[in-house]
Amino acid sequence: MESKPTRKVRYGVAMSLDGLIAGPNGEADWIVMDPDIDFGAIFSRFDTLLIGRKTHLAMQAMGGGEEGDASMAPGVQSVVISRTMRQADHPKLMIVEDAEPFVPFRINMSDGKSYDIRHPELALVFPRHVVVAVPSEHRAGLMQDLHYCAILHITRLEALADTG
Repeated sequence: MESKPTRKVRYGVAMSLDGLIAGPNGEADWIVMDPDIDFGAIFSRFDTLLIGRKTHLAMQAMGGGEEGDASMAPGVQSVVISRTMRQADHPKLMIVEDAEPFVPFRINMSDGKSYDIRHPELALVFPRHVVVAVPSEHRAGLMQDLHYCAILHITRLEALADTG
């Protein structure tokens, strides 16, 4: 049986110490565009970027290039996940517009604890555990705590009513 070559998946993220990339007004001015950093060389390791609409718009605002290209990486295809952008309006981009909206859910653990996940960025799934971020009650956008939930101790997942 012939095996097909597999592509490497590399995960890269930029975020500030508060766990976010943008400020309250969408600004990302803390990211320094250092002329000594060869972004072309960095991005030459990639052939495709999977990004959200806001990241795509920010990259276009930072310098453009062809609409289908990431602005700092000519020739790198952008796949944009968006519920508002339409493929017909952006023929050079690949737009995934039929992604299912996030459904809030509860993780129930074997020790009786439970964790409500009301935003997709509040849970990171790994092969052996889920990291759950607990938002701060006092400062919007900041995390108060992290919980490590072993997959073997998750007893049930249940959908929650979306309270907006």
